[in-house]
Amino acid sequence: MTNETMQHILDLYPWIMQEKQKLIISPDSDGFLSALLLMNYFHAEVVGYYDGKVMLCDSNVDPRDCTFVDVDIFCRDIKSVGHHMVCYNVNQKPDNWYHYENCIQPNNLREFDCLHHYQQKYPFATIHFLISLLEGVTQIEIAPTAVVPLLFSDGVYNNLFGYPENCLEWFRWLKADDTDALLHDVFYKEIPFSTVMEQMNRFFRARDQFNATRYYDCNGMRTIEKTRSRSGHHMIISRSDGMPVNIIKNDRDTYDIFDDERQRTVGFIGLIAGLMGWQALSDKWIFSDLTLYRFKKERMSMNTAMRLNQTNYRSMVEGNCFSMAITAKTTIEYTRDTEGYFRR
Repeated sequence: MTNETMQHILDLYPWIMQEKQKLIISPDSDGFLSALLLMNYFHAEVVGYYDGKVMLCDSNVDPRDCTFVDVDIFCRDIKSVGHHMVCYNVNQKPDNWYHYENCIQPNNLREFDCLHHYQQKYPFATIHFLISLLEGVTQIEIAPTAVVPLLFSDGVYNNLFGYPENCLEWFRWLKADDTDALLHDVFYKEIPFSTVMEQMNRFFRARDQFNATRYYDCNGMRTIEKTRSRSGHHMIISRSDGMPVNIIKNDRDTYDIFDDERQRTVGFIGLIAGLMGWQALSDKWIFSDLTLYRFKKERMSMNTAMRLNQTNYRSMVEGNCFSMAITAKTTIEYTRDTEGYFRR
């Protein structure tokens, strides 16, 4: 990403530099890290969470007035920044493709699609893209220990060795190969491989301290004992079937995050904030008085009735699609706004 390309992106989406933005984030390590960046350097605050099935937002805030982070929202009225592959065929875009006009997306910026560029898709996390985009806007600083959460987020450490040619090409686009870039210190620093392994091992052990041991089942209002290994890096707000969990209705007819879930989430945020050299800013994260929005998450793949092809993709996109991600060459996961919260 040349300086001219970066400036072009900032000119197209100047809102990403705005102070005191209200954020709705994906409730995992990448969402947390991206929020911490915008909170520490642009005084943003987190007012909600969205996991593709459930959205929780401050009851006093309209989601349309928020920036969705680490989520690619297919709605021109909503600002978002993400990194997933979402285009099936760049040569046959659906007529309503303009709904991505307010979404900052590296794959879309480079016109990458599933049919022609799947092996070239962006291999890193939203936090890496945001650091590269914003380090020229303000003086961002990261600690030497930031290498750990930045390698961990979205499995970047796996992609580096699984897809080295693609990662090296995206390094160049992000300017990580520039000695003055912040990401240069992460990916180009001469550290023994065994040292990185030891650092990652310590991080995994620390992350596992925050693994979920139970969740609050809102269907029947029961607390169910359940061990969830390797879950310490994300907040669980729904089951695989889309049923909301870990939220409790309060006397204001809104919802609060189950206290166990809040405590372990706050603990993990504190862990990664410290490693990044940033403040956790615990008073800028909301966990109570939340409005619940429910969506319908579906999938197209070789194993479903609807296969991923141009006809089915166009039908899905031109329907009530709210967000999507092509997760494999023949698979797309997408969310429909069946309740019409954001009618267009």
